[in-house]
Amino acid sequence: MSNDPAMNQAAVPAAPVTPAPAKPAKAKRPRKKHYNLRIFFIVFVVVALAGAFFILDRGLPSLVYNGYQKAILTEINGTVGVNTFVYQDQLARPGSGQPKILVTGTDDDVLNFGAWLDLGKGPLVMNVPDTADRYYVVQFIDPATGTNFGYVGRRTTGTGAGKFLITGPGWSGTIPAGMKQISSPDNTAFAMGRILVTSESDVQTAYNLATQITLASYTP
Repeated sequence: MSNDPAMNQAAVPAAPVTPAPAKPAKAKRPRKKHYNLRIFFIVFVVVALAGAFFILDRGLPSLVYNGYQKAILTEINGTVGVNTFVYQDQLARPGSGQPKILVTGTDDDVLNFGAWLDLGKGPLVMNVPDTADRYYVVQFIDPATGTNFGYVGRRTTGTGAGKFLITGPGWSGTIPAGMKQISSPDNTAFAMGRILVTSESDVQTAYNLATQITLASYTP
């Protein structure tokens, strides 16, 4: 036995460590209401965007081209009806008094012309003269959608004299020899033309050529 009294004392067991009581977990707030609000907001945004797209894609073109129709048939010249071109005889400049409805951009070096087409009673024939390489174009537009469905002019068909058969949907006749077909997706269409003017002294020559671009009913 050791003479050291500290060594002879019985080992005292360590006191057990009591763990600190766990903090009670915070109760989660119900999120169902906020979740439903987020779903509602997402659906609302999607529907609003879809509605705006429909108006811009479908409704707006119709409103714009209905304005063209009214202007061409009544405001520009009360004697001009459907299937007849209205021609601009001066450059579109301030004070020129030209119909603004025919001006489609900022170009001041072209004469514009336009016509409202009704193909419900049958096709039309568009006659174009030889423009001797002068730039011109006639574009055909579906007013329901604002999309172009055909072009005639120097870049697409050349500048030689020609005849073009403009047909409505479902037309199944025979295209005459020497004619090219322009098929419209609807019985109503808008034709907008432009012809280049090289100088002030060239206006009359350009106008004379433009007025030779005409429309007539097709007789088989």
